[in-house]
Amino acid sequence: RSDYLSRAAGQCRRCGGPCSASGTASATAPSNAGPYTVVASFTSSDANYTGGSAQTTFTITPATPSVSVSDTGGTYNGGSFPATAAVVGVDGTTAVSGSFSLAYYVGATASGTASATAPTNAGTYTVVASFTSGDGNYTGGSAQTTFTINSAARTVSVIDAGGTYNGNAFPAS
Repeated sequence: RSDYLSRAAGQCRRCGGPCSASGTASATAPSNAGPYTVVASFTSSDANYTGGSAQTTFTITPATPSVSVSDTGGTYNGGSFPATAAVVGVDGTTAVSGSFSLAYYVGATASGTASATAPTNAGTYTVVASFTSGDGNYTGGSAQTTFTINSAARTVSVIDAGGTYNGNAFPAS
């Protein structure tokens, strides 16, 4: 309890020992990431025992969120094939605040020169989604996936009206 700390002397009022806890005390256990000091104080109602206090420090470290990225690819159509990325926290459903950057690589691995622009041409690509957390309870993270943009089928047609032999050519178009 905060009333056991002597603000002027930095000593525990109960035992006289040094205390390093500071700030506003709370009877509720912490749940957010960060360093904490807990001070336990005991006042005995039995004359055979003296009171006392003890403290310890501990840290709740940020959790690693679940980062996912997807791009289903498709068939070449002249447009881009952008990936979508998502991130959820430890409960598996709640989104974590932060930002993404997407890096696209030519080929089935994340190597070579990356592009921030989604690909448009037929081929195999790998996209890496890098997440920067805006929530102190979570670290950043990344995920990657490989996708393919298939070549479009060409339509070829030929027209030739034909006719009866007349000694002239019948050109197709």
